[in-house]
Amino acid sequence: MLLKKWIRNWFLIVLFSIMFIGVFNYTVDPYDIYDNKLLKIYKTKKHDKIRLVKAIEVREKNIKTIVLGTSRATYGYNPEHKYFEQPAYNAAIPGGTMYENLLYLKESVKDNTLKNVFLVLDYRMFNSRKQKRISDFESYFYDKYLKYKYLLSYSQFKDSLSTLKKKDNIKIYLKNGFRQENISTSKRENQYEFMLDDESTYYKNTPVNYLYKDTQNSSMNDFSELLDIVGRHNLKLTIIFGPSHIRLWESLDYYLDYSLWLKWKKDIVLKTNDILGKNSLIYDFSIYNKYTNEEIPIGNKEMKYFIDTNHYKESLGKLVLDYLNNDFNEESLAVRLTPDNIDLHLEKLSQDRLKYIDVANYKKIMDKYINNK
Repeated sequence: MLLKKWIRNWFLIVLFSIMFIGVFNYTVDPYDIYDNKLLKIYKTKKHDKIRLVKAIEVREKNIKTIVLGTSRATYGYNPEHKYFEQPAYNAAIPGGTMYENLLYLKESVKDNTLKNVFLVLDYRMFNSRKQKRISDFESYFYDKYLKYKYLLSYSQFKDSLSTLKKKDNIKIYLKNGFRQENISTSKRENQYEFMLDDESTYYKNTPVNYLYKDTQNSSMNDFSELLDIVGRHNLKLTIIFGPSHIRLWESLDYYLDYSLWLKWKKDIVLKTNDILGKNSLIYDFSIYNKYTNEEIPIGNKEMKYFIDTNHYKESLGKLVLDYLNNDFNEESLAVRLTPDNIDLHLEKLSQDRLKYIDVANYKKIMDKYINNK
């Protein structure tokens, strides 16, 4: 009799605990995936689960325009811009690979509302050490009830507690997937040192030949599949090479080879032409001009267009979108690429590089900085 009573009480305690965790996780909603609006607090753990969050939101929003890419795109392109057909959603993710971006596109076409794809390409999307950052990444798309399973997750319970304890008042991600700039560059003691630190690691140990280092699978195959989906669904595709600071391309040369960067651009243009034809919209904003060569301020002054060497601000992303929307007539900002002009364009980039960069001196600076780290 006592044993039955003990078992019953233990069962009730366990049941109550499970129910409490579920209700608590739903109420706090640390990843902002239940949209319950019960507590007006900032979801400080949303960034940690952003791949999950964006998979859920892409599935649920019935979007007409999707932005794909890496963290550069998350900072740079607000889906509210008038260039995008609404509703638009920024599904770009930090360190996103072509494989990961492909899965977001696959999810977005399932409800047949998608009309436009805005793809911001990064060399490391094709040459990543990992094909995917999360081992069970595919489950985010195959299991439509996954977000409710998280209600009973102990890890989410801990994140809920952490969310309540945090006093941050910065809403990093908007509901349209755009990441607000939350790094205060004005508080940096030395912007130059900060950028150099970024350059000294960004392309270190980066693989080449369009293979993911861990699986040896081809990222170009993923890109080709993305293009096939665009063609089958009759989507409007705009591909851009984003306007990172010109020092980042010297970092690539330092660890890899500048010619690989040029070859990659040509391979993208030719592959896109092979699958979608010559009317494809491909623009190169990663060229040498007054924007990508913004002067690095001395001390703690804030840069107008850049957060660091590879992340540009919404202010520069807006110029890109204004240009594409014919609202900003700055010819030096970009070049539209085709199979007919790609070779001349790459030759001009090589010539412009020598005008803007003292290559030998940059390598000396990098050598000294890395040796002193």
